Amino acid sequence: MTAALDELVVWLREQIAEDRRIAEESCDGPWHVNDAGYAEAIYGADGTCVIGGGRWGGEAPVFDSTEDALHIVRHDPRVVLAQCAAHEALLDEHWDVNEGDCATCVTGKWGYPTHGGSSPQRYPCKTIRIVALAYQHRPGYREEWRP
Repeated sequence: MTAALDELVVWLREQIAEDRRIAEESCDGPWHVNDAGYAEAIYGADGTCVIGGGRWGGEAPVFDSTEDALHIVRHDPRVVLAQCAAHEALLDEHWDVNEGDCATCVTGKWGYPTHGGSSPQRYPCKTIRIVALAYQHRPGYREEWRP
C-alpha cells in the first residue's frame, strides 16, 4: 500500500471521529420541528430549542423553507452517530492484509482471497473509497482516492 492510500484511511477515520465528537456534544435526539407544515424551530428530545426563530412578527426566519428544517432534523446527532458506527464497521471489516490486499474484497467473478479463483482487491479497496465519497467535499479529500 502506498503512503497516499494509507493516508486515505487515516483521513477518513479522522473525519468520522470529528463527526462523532460533534454529535456527542450536541443536544440529544431525536430532534423534531415545532410544525411540519411551517417549521420555525427545532427541538431536542428534552424539549431544548436547538434552532429557533420566527417567521411571524417581523423576526428573521431561521429557515428558508420547512424542508431546510426537516433536513436538519433528519440528520440529528443519533443519525450521525449511527452513520459513524456504520462507516467505522466497514473500515474494520475491510483492512489491509498480505501487504496491501483487502481482507474482504476480491477482484473477479467469484471466490475469496483464501479460496482461489479470484484475487484480492488492493487496499484500500473500492468499498473504502466509496465510503470516503460521503466526505469528498471536506478539506483534505484527494481526487486520486475516488473509486
